Amino acid sequence: MDLTVDALLAAMKRKSNLPLGTSAKFSDAQILTIAYEVLIKQVDPILLTLQEEYGVVREEFAITALDGTYRLPERCISGTITQALILDTNGDPFPLTRIGPSESWRYEGPSARAATPGAFTLEGDTIRLLPVPTASGLTLRLRYRLRPSALVLTTACGLVTSVVGQVVNATGGTFGASPTVDVVRAKPPSGVLVQQQGTTYLAGAFTFGAGVDLTGITAGDYVCAYDTTCIVPLPERFAMLFVDLATAQLQEEWGKRDDAMVTRAGVDTYLTRLQTAQSNRVGAQPMLVIQRGGALRGGFGFRRRF
Repeated sequence: MDLTVDALLAAMKRKSNLPLGTSAKFSDAQILTIAYEVLIKQVDPILLTLQEEYGVVREEFAITALDGTYRLPERCISGTITQALILDTNGDPFPLTRIGPSESWRYEGPSARAATPGAFTLEGDTIRLLPVPTASGLTLRLRYRLRPSALVLTTACGLVTSVVGQVVNATGGTFGASPTVDVVRAKPPSGVLVQQQGTTYLAGAFTFGAGVDLTGITAGDYVCAYDTTCIVPLPERFAMLFVDLATAQLQEEWGKRDDAMVTRAGVDTYLTRLQTAQSNRVGAQPMLVIQRGGALRGGFGFRRRF
């Protein structure tokens, strides 16, 4: 299935029977704005209700001694995280327990500081580690659902032709000398391979920093301006649902409410089957939930991992 935004746009025009050319009611940019609103307001909440980790990423932050407050990732949907861990100097993970704001005072003040924090609380767009860490060399790892990027056509992005060391060669797109970019996978399952990385750009070559992992990038993927994508950021089956929901919304805004009702009726039938089919991503194997303090909490004979 072609998951490019170009293909999405063409499918929406075809299914909605929009007038084209000089009679066009909506520009391509307006159609993509409508589609993005549908993605955020209608499709993404469906993925969330399945609780199958769609769109979940993890990000790590170096912890500075005596600094316990860190800003949540900018693209963290609604400032919501799914997990917070501390990695010690050996890279071993340890869970952080969430503490309510009314109880956080118990972990504050110089006398409460500890080498490694054991809890956290959320305040606005920040996460506060409790107690404030005194040790250096620790890492904060957050897991969260990544907000879908704005939709753009492939002409706005660079098509990857090769990766040599820390250089990604690509054709197309328009970029400045020091762009911040995302790299997105073109083939299913789609996703962000490299997120929000500064680069130097010259004649089709993006040079990334030495610590940026480029191993997942292959020819055919795309380099996009930060927080944009030319690949629909959805599993294939949900991309099909997205096309129909966006088409129905476009028909409504065009004033073709009867057509929109017919389109949505087909969506409702497909969605019921889709939710059943996608409710467990590991076939017949149910998800194992390990209770805190339970017999399996320490792992299956191995060191505990979270």
